[in-house]
Amino acid sequence: MTQRERLTDGLELHTVVRPARGEVSSVTVSLVNTHRPAKGESRDEASWFRPRLVVRSSEPFVDRPLPRAYGIDEDLESHALLFRDVPNLAVGARGAR
Repeated sequence: MTQRERLTDGLELHTVVRPARGEVSSVTVSLVNTHRPAKGESRDEASWFRPRLVVRSSEPFVDRPLPRAYGIDEDLESHALLFRDVPNLAVGARGAR
């Protein structure tokens, strides 16, 4: 299920809920900047500065499974070792266009 909600002029909340695997559903929540700077306008003026999302659920959050590519990439193996005791509940991404 995919939803888009206009929060304010130039900012949308996109939510994707994937079908459950067993008792676990994967959910992606993203803020999307829909403001396009006019010709000659600074891209900075069309940006959102340090937005913040707070996600709550009546169900517990669970650790995201590790990618199956481990064993192929030294950096991923090192990351898995360093953060083996840290749950991966959310991933932030900074996109630039």
